[in-house]
Amino acid sequence: MLANYPPAQPAKDREQVRREHAEWSQATFGNVGPVGPLNHLSKEALEAAEQPGDLSEWADMQFLLWDAQRRAGVTDEQITQAMIDKLAVNKQRKWPEPKDGEPRLHIKEQPAPVVPDSYVMVPMRLTAENGAKGALSGEFSETKFVNCPECFGDDECETCDGSGRIEITVPVTWTTIKEIWAKGVEHFSATAQENN
Repeated sequence: MLANYPPAQPAKDREQVRREHAEWSQATFGNVGPVGPLNHLSKEALEAAEQPGDLSEWADMQFLLWDAQRRAGVTDEQITQAMIDKLAVNKQRKWPEPKDGEPRLHIKEQPAPVVPDSYVMVPMRLTAENGAKGALSGEFSETKFVNCPECFGDDECETCDGSGRIEITVPVTWTTIKEIWAKGVEHFSATAQENN
C-alpha cells in the first residue's frame, strides 16, 4: 500500500465513483466526443510516468479512460472482449528483452520483398564480404592497344608488324567493375520505382 491512501475499496464503491464522475463530467463538459479525454489521458500518462507512486495521477488516468469510453459509447463487455482478443494476439507476437523505463514494442515481421519476373535480388554494392570480389575479379577483360615495347614504331618489327602498336588483353579493374555495378543498380532501381 502506498502512503496516505487507504486500502482498496470494494467494487461497489468503485462503481459509485464511476457514476459520480460520469455525472460531473457530463455536467461540466457537455456532449463532446472521446478525443479530448483521450488526448488529456496521454498527458496524464506522462505525468504518471514521472511519478508512478502518485495515485492521484492514476486516478486522473482512470477518470479520463472511463470518460472517453462512455463518450465513445463503448461498453465494459466490449472492452473485455477486445482485451481477450488482444491478449491472444500479444501472446503470439515476439517481444524484445525487458528494459525498465523503456516501452517494449513487439517485433514486426518484415514482409518478403516482391521481386518482379525477370529480376533477381542482388546486393547494392559489391564487396569482398559479400563474395563479389572473389567471384568477379579477373572474370572480365578488355583489349587495349599500346606502343610496341620492341620497336616503339621506329623499325620493322615482328612483334607489331611495323605498326608500332600491339594489342593486349588486360583484366578490368575491381574499381571499374564496382562502378559499372553501382550504375546498373542505380538505373534498375529507378526503373522499378517508376513502374510502381
